[in-house]
Amino acid sequence: MSAILIRLSVWKWSVCDLDHFKDINDEHGHEVGNLVLAHVAGLVRRAIRRLDISCRYGGEEFALILPDTGMPQGVEFANRLRRVIESSPVAVGDLSLGIAASFGVGVYQRDEALSEKEFVERVDGLLYLAKEQGRNRVCHTLDSGAESAGSERGVASA
Repeated sequence: MSAILIRLSVWKWSVCDLDHFKDINDEHGHEVGNLVLAHVAGLVRRAIRRLDISCRYGGEEFALILPDTGMPQGVEFANRLRRVIESSPVAVGDLSLGIAASFGVGVYQRDEALSEKEFVERVDGLLYLAKEQGRNRVCHTLDSGAESAGSERGVASA
């Protein structure tokens, strides 16, 4: 990943985690959980540009790298994808499983004092903040502090 990122002057890193995914696995089994992951992966693939990078980041997490994307566009993209996931239930037999996702979003600039590792850890912290604030929301950094935008409210201080 470093080889790709070193060429970019600005890039947005977003981590998306499916809310209550463990409950889906526990209640419906890993086969259904895998269908949910595949469904969300398809939604992500259709949402990103050709130059963007997406991958499964572990468990029920997806990472997204959007080159040359600033914070306003990155937050708008994450909220749009969050709404798409929320409005796209997974059909499994007679079941229709509603899913939701939480996001941590940050924008990295090559001249930033943080290492790539520290930056990714900061964005992971924002993802967990989104979970703590009720899930199905986007948390991001602005010039100072964390901000969050949820499904039913605008941008508010965290």
